[in-house]
Amino acid sequence: MKFIPAAFTLILAFAAPLSAQAFSRCTSTALSGPGGELADEGSNPVAFGARVYAGFTQGGNVTVVPAADFGSTLSAPVAIYTGNGVAGGLRLGVSHQNVYALWKSRDGKHTELMFDASHGYGEAGTWDTPLDLGPIRGQALTQLSADGRNVHLAFAMPDGTVSVRNSTDAGGDFSAPVPLGLGDEVVIVSHGQDVYAAWSTHPSQQGIALAASHDGGASFSINDVSGRDGHESTLALDPATGRLSLAWVVFATHSGSYVQSEDGISWTPPMTIDTPARQFTLADGGKDIYIAYFKDIPIDGRKDWQAYVTVSSDGGATFSPHSLSGASGIARIVADGLRPIPWSDGQRFTVTGLKSDGVYVWSGRNGSLAGDALYLGAGNKASPAGNAVVWLAPGGVVTYAYCQ
Repeated sequence: MKFIPAAFTLILAFAAPLSAQAFSRCTSTALSGPGGELADEGSNPVAFGARVYAGFTQGGNVTVVPAADFGSTLSAPVAIYTGNGVAGGLRLGVSHQNVYALWKSRDGKHTELMFDASHGYGEAGTWDTPLDLGPIRGQALTQLSADGRNVHLAFAMPDGTVSVRNSTDAGGDFSAPVPLGLGDEVVIVSHGQDVYAAWSTHPSQQGIALAASHDGGASFSINDVSGRDGHESTLALDPATGRLSLAWVVFATHSGSYVQSEDGISWTPPMTIDTPARQFTLADGGKDIYIAYFKDIPIDGRKDWQAYVTVSSDGGATFSPHSLSGASGIARIVADGLRPIPWSDGQRFTVTGLKSDGVYVWSGRNGSLAGDALYLGAGNKASPAGNAVVWLAPGGVVTYAYCQ
């Protein structure tokens, strides 16, 4: 059944012609009414093959919207959780027919980690009963990584200990929390038995630690990667080669550092990506590695944080930066709702980014941008997957765009 929203649908078109490899128009649809919410830093939407999944929280409720035909046809929204309190921080994951959802549910002073799984492409009637995985630190990020029937959740316990829980049966059961260390801003990637988590260590140290597991998350080796000045880490993993990429911000120099590893223990020497820059996000498409970020290019003495993407087509040995937004009008970065985010499936790639008037999307193939940006609308918290983009429009209206 095709979902026809009550709110609005419009066509957004770019005036200048683009090559067949770039998006030329986007169809935009409101998924929620006012008061919806998205998590920072992406993982919504997600794509696998020709299927795309988006979602949002609103009040105590969690909703997932499946889409077929590479995201062009939205199914009816599926309410997977209806609860008291406030739900937020929704992360999605997908592998084959399995769709995974992770969120936080806050009732009063307590925040619980919640999880649910569908084993039938996210459609109504295919979702399990949601799992309450216990109390967590509500202010900290939660993250999800999925590969086949393996699912890994990263979060902070109430005392601030970054931890991981693992499932080998598509989210039916999870291990007890595996503690990694004190910190925040955790990210996680995985493939098969390889699981990697990075985080900002306890405020007394303020560096980037990385935990590497080669037994499905049962045990980890932990090492300090950045020294005592590292923040805002981001990870990417190429499953075909096992190549692990890690980037972070060095606040002393306001620069981005990039390193690479095959096992999460031995690393290449740090490479400076750009400076002054912040909020790096990685995507590994196999042949090409993408890093999106904000670069400060002052205009008339005033900060102007502009969206950039830098691309490596030689396995991370060298990178070639490209300006995306030009002058953005963004003088100050607050939290993570403005972060540029790349996506790649090995050939196609898309990047979302913001200017002061709202959300834009860029696209291309095989490491090369094709054409200019498409403007999607006012808002923030934008993230791409395949032909789809999800962002938070003014008033808390969660909005979905299908681009072609």
